[in-house]
Amino acid sequence: MRGEGALVSVAVFQYPGGKARLAGWIAGLLPPPGSYAVFADVFGGAANVLLEVMRRNEKAGVKSTLYVYNDADEELVNFFRVIREPSLRERLREMLRWTPFSRKQFQECVRMVSSDPVERAWRFFTLSEQGYSGNVTGCQAGRWGCHLRDNSNIRRWLNAQERLEAFGELFRRVQVECLDFADVLRRYAGKDVLVYCDPPYYPEARADNNLYRLEMCRDRHKELADLLNAFPGMAAVSGYRCEAYDAWYATWERCDRDVACHMSNVGGVRLKGSAKPRRVESLWLNPAAVKTRGFRQARLWEDDGR
Repeated sequence: MRGEGALVSVAVFQYPGGKARLAGWIAGLLPPPGSYAVFADVFGGAANVLLEVMRRNEKAGVKSTLYVYNDADEELVNFFRVIREPSLRERLREMLRWTPFSRKQFQECVRMVSSDPVERAWRFFTLSEQGYSGNVTGCQAGRWGCHLRDNSNIRRWLNAQERLEAFGELFRRVQVECLDFADVLRRYAGKDVLVYCDPPYYPEARADNNLYRLEMCRDRHKELADLLNAFPGMAAVSGYRCEAYDAWYATWERCDRDVACHMSNVGGVRLKGSAKPRRVESLWLNPAAVKTRGFRQARLWEDDGR
């Protein structure tokens, strides 16, 4: 992006299922810039798709879009609220500046409890960037994300801190919510609204059901599908293909992409060059989004840079 936030292309922290490698693919399949007045990222997570949508709108000269970030996880939302406020952001950056990439520091963060917003943001960021694949929820004292053969994790830790300033300034242009997905879909319902939903993967379609502080049971996935099928505007959903989604989104268009599963490792030590199993990520678009986007029966099978 030009101007404020020009250095930001990806989020400043890791997050399970954060779509950092898929954001460009997803945004490229959504209705084009200027075709909606509001873009709402309903399960915002690390905000990678939101950032990519903002980048494309900026490139297209579209400046009037209202951007909404929502996540029901209060720790995530607290982090974004802290980095939006210059004085709080500077305090956070100062704390991080003197935080070592250390197993002992990581273990202390796992046990830490605080009500101070900046300290909570510091803990969240440290666990995300020093832990395994950004899994803050499943953090245990032994899951410090060290490398045994190179310093890439330390470089990522430092580079993420360098992006905080630009990321925080960019997020001042975003409306931040901390609501249940059902409340968001009702409050922002409208024909000129595009909602993107990236809920926790459906239980039967994944191996680890302890990745997020707020998981979703089958009934809640069905509730989401019912709300989205009745949504008056444009909608898109990410997930792994399964029988339930095939039934619930039968009238939607589905696009597929072959990707590496980066949450497959069960240990806290990362060995360079270890192979990752492959999965197929799917994106479903409702009829309104398909009509606006102008394509039919897309089936995109691609490699993610393996």
